[in-house]
Amino acid sequence: VLLMGYGRKITDALSFGLNIKRFSVNSKIGGGSGLGFDLGLLFFPYKNLSVGIVGKNINSDVKNEISPFSYRIGAAISLFKDKLKCALDIVNKSEVQEKESNIFLNFGIEYQMIKNFALRMGMDRNNPCVGIGIQYKQYKFDYASNTSIVIGGETYTVEITAGFYSARTCS
Repeated sequence: VLLMGYGRKITDALSFGLNIKRFSVNSKIGGGSGLGFDLGLLFFPYKNLSVGIVGKNINSDVKNEISPFSYRIGAAISLFKDKLKCALDIVNKSEVQEKESNIFLNFGIEYQMIKNFALRMGMDRNNPCVGIGIQYKQYKFDYASNTSIVIGGETYTVEITAGFYSARTCS
């Protein structure tokens, strides 16, 4: 997946974001490519509290197969001068093989040990996960490991981000 995102502050208390995703699938049973979109709103009712909603895979398809639409509603709070962040969200996701949707509760915490270095842990779809985040100016590196209790394996995620914004603390 190649993803390009854009975010904009509308007011001091409201921002929006848009992702455009280019999917590419190659496997033994076939392949294909397609486009997808995500759209989100982020509201800041107080300085250290944020509430958001996002719709993922809006009009997304790969080789004429529709990717499952999902939406997520959540909140996050920053404590101790932004050194500790706690987040909780509810995800409603339709699985590819199923007609009905599933609702999941996720939560996580992030502790910023030193400037631009953060440790993370939480639960994602009832699976434990851990990770780190490193930031240098507008460049970010994120690594996560998610252990699946159902399939008995681990998934590793590496993300490298180059932002076109002023440098901020790791988040």
